[in-house]
Amino acid sequence: MFDLLPGGTEAGQIYLGLLLFALVLVALRRGLSDLAAIAVLLLLGLGLEVADVMFLGQSARGALPDLFHFMLAPAFLFGLARARLLRP
Repeated sequence: MFDLLPGGTEAGQIYLGLLLFALVLVALRRGLSDLAAIAVLLLLGLGLEVADVMFLGQSARGALPDLFHFMLAPAFLFGLARARLLRP
């Protein structure tokens, strides 16, 4: 499915991370700088990668770059919000 998106699988991981981050923020009713939201997203990302390794046969070595791509944009937004460079 990610191959259909512009940018390939890496971009798909970034899009998925952003989408899930937005959903977590809405579900928790928190702001971009909330530590709980980024922690929930990290747990979701770890769970997805464990599922990839266990059920889809992905190598464990390939899971780390996937997790990095998944967390890249949300972590960037989180960092900007924590540094008060983003205004709500």
